[in-house]
Amino acid sequence: ADWRIAGLSAPRAVGRAGTGIQNTCQMMIAPLRVIGGPTGRASVLRRIGRTRKRRNEKKAADTNGMDIEFLLNGETVRIADQPATRTLLDWLRETRKLTGAKEGCNEGDCGACTVMVTSLLDDEVRRQSLNACILFLPQLHGKSVRTVEGLKGPKGELHPVQSAMVEHHGSQCGFCTPGFVMATRAFLNQNPKASEEEIRKGLGGNLCRCGTYHGIMQCAMEIAKKGGA
Repeated sequence: ADWRIAGLSAPRAVGRAGTGIQNTCQMMIAPLRVIGGPTGRASVLRRIGRTRKRRNEKKAADTNGMDIEFLLNGETVRIADQPATRTLLDWLRETRKLTGAKEGCNEGDCGACTVMVTSLLDDEVRRQSLNACILFLPQLHGKSVRTVEGLKGPKGELHPVQSAMVEHHGSQCGFCTPGFVMATRAFLNQNPKASEEEIRKGLGGNLCRCGTYHGIMQCAMEIAKKGGA
């Protein structure tokens, strides 16, 4: 199988909801300065976080009454009166019409819906590559979400990871490609000098049913050689 050629982990059977999060989530810590210091995105996250208690302490305990505020591809988003169990994936696709994140397993196992979530913890930025299908909207309050649509440059140009994916033929049907792009971008942004083995582990939570793992690995290795995403 191609995943053996690329050195990736073998695909495993889909389990119960939530079990895949242990494999697909990459917890990554970066210094505050990497996103502009106190005057950059971190300050926006901090401000949003401070308002959470003030806005919600007057609400009933029912989560449906919460005001949710977060950054989506750099834009401040405010949501009110959404069901507590509505997932980020459903909201992105149905409300925002951002369809890059795909619904594959809907259990957090395949990585087709991968997004980057950034949060501020003790003046450090924590970046996570997460599955939008098992993220509920209230969990995003005070955080920053970036989808594959948010990777494009100011003039609409492709992100280097996307360009490398095209060059190395890392996509066949294309269904899993946005998830792999986001996972690659997140991992190599945080680990710019990652080894081949580290990259294999970092992308191990994303599945390609067409078997284009070799091209995906070539894409990731090229980005790593250039100093990260």
